Amino acid sequence: MSYLAWSYKLRVKEFCYLHSRPRSNKTRKLLRRDTLMATKFTGGCLCGSVHYECSVEPITMGNCHCRDCQQATGSAYASALLVPQSAVTITGDVKYYDVIGDSGNLVGRGFCPNCGSRLFSKPPIPGLIGIMAGSLDYPSWFRPTMDLYAVSAQPWDYMNPDLPKFDKMPVIQQSLEETHGCRGVRM
Repeated sequence: MSYLAWSYKLRVKEFCYLHSRPRSNKTRKLLRRDTLMATKFTGGCLCGSVHYECSVEPITMGNCHCRDCQQATGSAYASALLVPQSAVTITGDVKYYDVIGDSGNLVGRGFCPNCGSRLFSKPPIPGLIGIMAGSLDYPSWFRPTMDLYAVSAQPWDYMNPDLPKFDKMPVIQQSLEETHGCRGVRM
């Protein structure tokens, strides 16, 4: 673990105030909390054919409960983190399966063509990439900050009551404009 640098502050404050509905003090506190995480992290697929390294802190981390993520993972939700694509170095071949997202835009699901491990998602926001939390070499530092598409969550799935819930994908605007120069869009 000597190559991992640990950071104690996750900057999601900007992202957390993007949705227009009022927030409780409990939610505000949760969204500002200090979270143990790696500023440089690595991961890869099950068979070892695909590896990646990311050199920045995630923009945000969350659990997506949309029906597409349920089918793509074979589970109740997909846990992922969002980072600038330019900060990720990928070695090995990755295949993408494109679907039409809730916004009407294409969303790519990246996986290893050899073992089938799902590794990435290409959101319809240029310059960003989603990384599946289960593909991290050290997934224990992953700390979701929200549940997305909570309206599609399965009744047998336990969701952390302390995480804010969004019925759909919140508009990502202020955070991306300030930190990455991207125009806000609905994913």
